[in-house]
This record gives sequence, structure tokens and C-alpha cells, in this order.
Amino acid sequence: MVLQSWINIENHLNEERVTTNISILNEKIRQYIRRNFSNDPKDFMRVPLMLITHPPPKIRFDDVIGIEEGRREIMDMLLMLNDFYALKKYKIKPPSGILLYGPPGCGKTLFAKAIAGEWGVPLIHVLPSDINSRWAGETESNIHHLFRFAKYISPCVLFIDEIDGIGGSRDGIQWRSERMDLSQLLTEMENIACHYPPVLVVGATNRLEDVDFALLRPGRFTKRIFVGLPNKNERVKLFKLYAKERPISNDVDFEYLSEITEGRSGAEIENLCNNAARNAWRRWRHRKKDGEITYRDFLDVINFRVKKQGVPIYR
Repeated sequence: MVLQSWINIENHLNEERVTTNISILNEKIRQYIRRNFSNDPKDFMRVPLMLITHPPPKIRFDDVIGIEEGRREIMDMLLMLNDFYALKKYKIKPPSGILLYGPPGCGKTLFAKAIAGEWGVPLIHVLPSDINSRWAGETESNIHHLFRFAKYISPCVLFIDEIDGIGGSRDGIQWRSERMDLSQLLTEMENIACHYPPVLVVGATNRLEDVDFALLRPGRFTKRIFVGLPNKNERVKLFKLYAKERPISNDVDFEYLSEITEGRSGAEIENLCNNAARNAWRRWRHRKKDGEITYRDFLDVINFRVKKQGVPIYR
């Protein structure tokens, strides 16, 4: 089985096919639609390719706070994907999938964008709502064309957000059509591992236990990375990041704020900074003075009753 997988890869190892000219990305999308769909209104691509396909993001790993361990591992994977001769010499099967999981609001989507930005390739960002259809067989067709399109513009990153919405466990599936959708996704994940230039599939979920076990096996999602809540030092960096270019008073103690916000996600910290700024704006609007964001503004919006139950399930 391993030998056969390598033979399939070697047939696709053609460095001349690798293209990094992003200026023709939109034209490639139009060409794909013209070649695969007729002008008949009943025959069209129901996945909005022009809306979900983006040029290489400007975000890099240095712009992401936290996830140090996962960052190093992903960098090694990207270096391997870029080394055509190493793949051929050592008969290495390119890594095809990364699954990001953890509590909501901790930066999984941002990390996926940073992977595409660090690699310098287009990003296809798709949600289950972009794929799912009420008509029988149409969701399977959408999944097939999504992966086929990713191969067409490869190398690229195919980011499937909330992947448990289409790759949920079969234990909770009642309808036969949903089982067929999952089977189609499993098949596409298996086939895309043998494609070069590579397509790196990145999935994200808040509930790892809801993802089907067949998706989690090696060969589909090769690597699983936990994206957890920020620690104290990371919370300090987040407060300073979201306070940047805002009129912050000198009495604001970010160290203490990070201590009393233990258990908060990055999204919650961003919301705290926005609410504190809103309090300062409201005071400035009525008094026409003292427009700085003070320490009291932050304390007024922080809810000290942090709910920590439910966090351990992500581990």
C-alpha cells in the first residue's frame, strides 16, 4: 500500500507544473468554470469559487500570538512541501492534512490564513454552508468539484472551517445522503494526498469528538494541533496588540489585566478592549474631554466570573 502510494505521487512529481504566478488566479477560476460547466442555467457551480478563493494572505506566523509548538511543526511541513527533490529522493509522501481544534475564539482561522501566507500560496476558505445542499447528490458533487478545483490551482491551502459540519461522526448521522457526503469527503482526502503540486487541506473544529474517526487517521489529517486558550504572557501581548494605536492612559496595567482574565480567549480579550474604548468614547462625547482609555474603563467591562467548565473537553 505504501509503495503504491509513492508510485502515484511520482507520476505527479513534475516541477514544471509548479506555478507561483498569483496574478492569473482569477483567470484560472474562470477557465475552470468554463471547462467544467455549460451555459445552461441548470448546470452551474454551486460552490462560490470567486468568493471563497483568495490570493496569498499577508499574515505570517510572526503575526499570530501563541501556538509556538504547532508553528514549528508547520514550518517543517512547508519546507518539505517546497523541496521537490527531497520528496523524490527519500520517497516521502507529502503531508496532506492539518486539523486545528480547540475552544472558539482562539485563532484557528487566523492560524490557517498564516499557513497560506507563510507558504505564499492561494487560500480557499470554505464553510459547510458553501457546500451543503438540500438536493440529494448535490453536496457530493460540490465536494468533488471543490477538491478538483484545488488541484487545478495548486499549490494552495484548502481551509475547511467547522469541518464537523460535513465530516461529523457517522454515529449521529440519520440520513443516507449525509453518509454519502462523508464518504465523498473521505475519498477526496485520500486522493489529494497523491497530488503534486501539493494541496494542503486544513480543517478547523471546536468539537474534535464530533469529527468522524475515519477523517482523523494518518493519510488524511496527518497532523492534529490543539489551539488552546492564551497563557498569561500571551494575554499581555494580546492586550498590547488590541490597544495599539488607541489613546491608552498611562495608568493601564496590562500585567494585572492578564491575571484577572485567565480563561479568556483572544476574541474575548479583543471584545474587552473594544468595550473599554467604547466607554472612553461615551465619556468623551458627553464631557468633550478626557478621551483616553483608562484602567477603570477596562475594569468596568471585565466580568470576573470566568466560566471555565467545558474547557477540558478540547483536550
